[in-house]
Amino acid sequence: MSVYFHGYSEQEFDRLLAQSEFLAKDIYQGVHLPETGRLLEIGCGVGAQTRILAERFPGLSICSIDRNAQEIAQASQWQTQRPSASTIEFICAEFEQWESEEKFDAAFICWVLEHVPDPSTILRKAAQHLKSGACIHITEVQNNSLYLFPPSPAIMQYWEAYCARQLKLNGNPNVGAHLRNYLQAVGFDRIEVNAHLMLRDSTQVEELKAMMDYWWNLMESVGDALVEEGFLTTAQRMATFEEIQMFHEQEGACFYYTFVQAEARRS
Repeated sequence: MSVYFHGYSEQEFDRLLAQSEFLAKDIYQGVHLPETGRLLEIGCGVGAQTRILAERFPGLSICSIDRNAQEIAQASQWQTQRPSASTIEFICAEFEQWESEEKFDAAFICWVLEHVPDPSTILRKAAQHLKSGACIHITEVQNNSLYLFPPSPAIMQYWEAYCARQLKLNGNPNVGAHLRNYLQAVGFDRIEVNAHLMLRDSTQVEELKAMMDYWWNLMESVGDALVEEGFLTTAQRMATFEEIQMFHEQEGACFYYTFVQAEARRS
């Protein structure tokens, strides 16, 4: 797996938790998992999605894996404070090397494959841990779908720098478009892929402002690195902030982005 694009810090841990809550309505309208059984969550991080999974699918027993010990510690701390904590197990391990005698009824991956040089290695390993006929659900980015009106050159320049750095770190900011190919190549069938629209416009000014604030925090999670590594200048960074602050006030303003979700079955 490549170096984690956003890095590891207390600020990033907090951002991941806020992100999961902010996007939950958009993401989980398209998530279909069994009501009972064992769920394998791959790349759980601080457990941001785990919290939502536990709330929305209380009948599932969840095994959540991540390679970073700091994030697993954060997730485990939350686990000890929740009722019925025994239904969730957090494991610190490199998923590609992890072994388990148990087979799972479903697998869940969210915002992980964008950081992986070869997603097929993760998906092939996931298939090994699933029962025959078990489902896998994946949510991933498609970053070239971003559209803003009125045209916002500073924001788009920042976004292009953001995506360029991810590519340099052997990630893929447009991995969503490739999910069907990856799933089919490692033996999954009954594959369904859908693009999910996030649209905020001037008919919902507060929602639009909230989205632009979220987007700024997302980009700024790597802001220091972008400047230090020469992808962006300090002046360009500040121009983006100024553009975002005014964006929701402009006549006819709209934000358009699509992420991709895929479901498949282990043959």
